[in-house]
Amino acid sequence: MTCKSKKKKNYYKKSFRPPARTFFRHETPISLIIRFNIVRFSSEAVTWHERLVEPTEAACQSAVEFISQLKAEGGTDTLQALELSLKIPEVSAVYLVMNGKPERSTRAVLETVNRLNSDCQIPVHTVSFDCSDDVTNKFLKQLAHQTHGRFHRCVGENCGRKRLPDSSSQETSSERPVFEGDDLQGLAREIQKAKQFLAASKSYRDLLLQGKQKGESKQ
Repeated sequence: MTCKSKKKKNYYKKSFRPPARTFFRHETPISLIIRFNIVRFSSEAVTWHERLVEPTEAACQSAVEFISQLKAEGGTDTLQALELSLKIPEVSAVYLVMNGKPERSTRAVLETVNRLNSDCQIPVHTVSFDCSDDVTNKFLKQLAHQTHGRFHRCVGENCGRKRLPDSSSQETSSERPVFEGDDLQGLAREIQKAKQFLAASKSYRDLLLQGKQKGESKQ
């Protein structure tokens, strides 16, 4: 899937990353912010529209029908799908969703995307959808990081619902679920930092209470 913001071109920095915080007025219709397109692929890649489309109700319904026609048969021509996506006029980001190995060499795909993307620097965000193949997941992570995108991994029936440890949990790092997606890894690191700060705060409180009790006993 590809998408485009209608903001001016200078909205994206050289790396085409949006600012850390971007706010839109709540009454601004989403159709004035985002446009999108879809490229489905198996043994061959097919583009839904020639250009980016506004997310009207009719367009979204058409997109769902287009995706529902995808059948898991033949090969997985990832390279052709990426080439078509990167060539869509005014595209500013690509989201690649896969659940199996690319048909061609992953190294060849990475090198070709790097060449095609050398000027426009379009981020490719990748999603490993219920895929346990290590080669595919490594490829998707490399592709995302190479293009300044983000890698996500979704596994099993509870895809995207991995349990985060609560603040009172005594789980060790080896007991916590493994988070492979970039966003979840970042969140897990922040949770770990928060737990460390909480433990330090409790230690300082205990020391303060001990000092206060000693002072009162001397009196």
